[in-house]
Amino acid sequence: MLDDEAKGTMKLKHWLATYKIWLFITLGLLSGLAMLRYLDVVDLVVANYFYNEHCRCFPANDLDGVRWLDQTIRWAGRLAIPILILWILRYKYLAMLNRSNEQVYRQKIRALLFMILLGMLTPVIFIHEVLKGEIGRARPRHVEQFSGTKSFTAAWVKSEECRGDCSFTSGHVAFGAWLMAAWYLGGRQRWLFLSLGAAITCLIGWLRMAQGAHFMTDVIGSVLLVWLTAHLLSIAAPCGAKYRTNNNDKPQQQRL
Repeated sequence: MLDDEAKGTMKLKHWLATYKIWLFITLGLLSGLAMLRYLDVVDLVVANYFYNEHCRCFPANDLDGVRWLDQTIRWAGRLAIPILILWILRYKYLAMLNRSNEQVYRQKIRALLFMILLGMLTPVIFIHEVLKGEIGRARPRHVEQFSGTKSFTAAWVKSEECRGDCSFTSGHVAFGAWLMAAWYLGGRQRWLFLSLGAAITCLIGWLRMAQGAHFMTDVIGSVLLVWLTAHLLSIAAPCGAKYRTNNNDKPQQQRL
């Protein structure tokens, strides 16, 4: 048996190891965001891949299927948080009906609250309400290099070329990254959320660049910003896989 001092030492070592991992991830995400400033040449090269010199346009932007997907993603992002709020109300109602499983429903509600808070903080408030207007970066199809009238600026460089719904960063991609961030909830389905979210994010990012709506750094920036917020929230309010006790008092991992 370990005495209290030995247990305390082991807990301290575990905390320090965990702290180093969290710090390393945080610094890595921040470094990735800072590096976007120096990828201006890459932005132009990638955007030029989707640009057609003959029509002097981004052809994908005129495809009905691409436009339909664009609107679908837009509305999915708008409806996601209201739907989660309805699910919370549903779980609260079920918890009142079934007191024996109240702890299970509480855990599900905490997971949904994490996703709602994440969605409100980064995609809705920081990206749409703050970053787009403050940075003012013109979209690829509007800059001079691609037959537009606006000046090209690198990521994070404040500009007056755009007012309102600007290029940096992508709100559509932030929705996909938000789905990926469900990985932080833990549980048996975390890798499913990560895989599906990554596939959706890549599809959205590719479509938005093909439309001339975003540069590559706009896409990467949204992913990094959402994941940085999710990472910090998971430290402040851990919401990973929990354990509950069934009728036989045996611990079972909670599926979220």
